[in-house]
Amino acid sequence: MIRETLSHARELKEVSSIRGMDGTMVENEFSAYTRDAFNSARRLDRIQPLVIPARNEEEDLPGTLLAAARTGEALPIVLDNNSSDRTAEIARHMGAITAKVEHGNKMAATQEGLRIASQELGARAVYLTDADTLVPRLWIASMNRELEKADAGNGAAIFGNPFLWHGPSRFTDSVLNIAKLTRAVKQSITNGDIIARGANYAVQLDEEGRMLAALNNLDGSMFNGDDYHIKEALVNSGAAVRNTARLDTAVVSRNDRVTSLTSRLRKDYAKARDAEYSDHYQL
Repeated sequence: MIRETLSHARELKEVSSIRGMDGTMVENEFSAYTRDAFNSARRLDRIQPLVIPARNEEEDLPGTLLAAARTGEALPIVLDNNSSDRTAEIARHMGAITAKVEHGNKMAATQEGLRIASQELGARAVYLTDADTLVPRLWIASMNRELEKADAGNGAAIFGNPFLWHGPSRFTDSVLNIAKLTRAVKQSITNGDIIARGANYAVQLDEEGRMLAALNNLDGSMFNGDDYHIKEALVNSGAAVRNTARLDTAVVSRNDRVTSLTSRLRKDYAKARDAEYSDHYQL
């Protein structure tokens, strides 16, 4: 157990190093590798759709796609959500499926990604992350294992916790990581609450299409925020929804929205953060 934990920790540290690389350099040096990895997944019938909504993410998207390629299974679907930069061009150059979403916010992009994954690729298991989030090598396999445990035939969703930030201060990152993991474990133990995090979740769609219909009925103008709407919609559709705070289902996410520890101690932090997200994604 200790050896396995240390192995996952080393992998997360390794994948976090990608975040420190310049996006243009990643695109130039690793595009051939990512294209080959994604094409190999198709040829070997190991397609695991990874839905990535993205708006003006030309700096972070190359690293996200490089991390996805390292899994050996992911087939990224990048939803260009009305970008004004090279986001779509980079996604195509690095071998991802690319679609343009000109109306709505992140929710609309997520819905289109789920449609492509389920209808065009015929997938039932779909994985979702953000364009500034890095997944480790075993992330898809680990999330899939959790999905199989949860699915009783009515579909399932597993929400992971991106409690590993990579921001301008290692000290701040460390404190935030500890605080986030502690909160996740405490809430899970005390009341079974699920901390839904849209940057890190997977769904096993039911054959009847109830989960997909529930997600498609959500307001496409929403930015996901803490994703309570997604969780409630899935629960109401009959799906089993679980939280996981394991290291092998963790991802490395950027800490650049609010970097101050004191700001996170404010009672209205969550409200202020969601307002900032909404402004960022407002059309």
